[in-house]
Amino acid sequence: MGQRDGAILIEDNFKEIAGYVALAIEAAAVFVVAFGALQALAGVLTLIVKRAADEMQGREIWLKFATWILLALEFARAGIPPST
Repeated sequence: MGQRDGAILIEDNFKEIAGYVALAIEAAAVFVVAFGALQALAGVLTLIVKRAADEMQGREIWLKFATWILLALEFARAGIPPST
């Protein structure tokens, strides 16, 4: 096995590991969105049960949800492999 073969083997291993890391980051993005959605749903249901919903409280819930979505987008962007 020559020096070139060793470099190819290392590159292949690195690409495989990078693929697993990208998959984990993408999974984290899904979990972040799911958590934010559950938090927003809980907030809306709480307001419905209390019968105390007003525009400001609804806006606050959706702003928090938007924050979670932005965080998930950051994870999703990080999970995109660079072009070769």
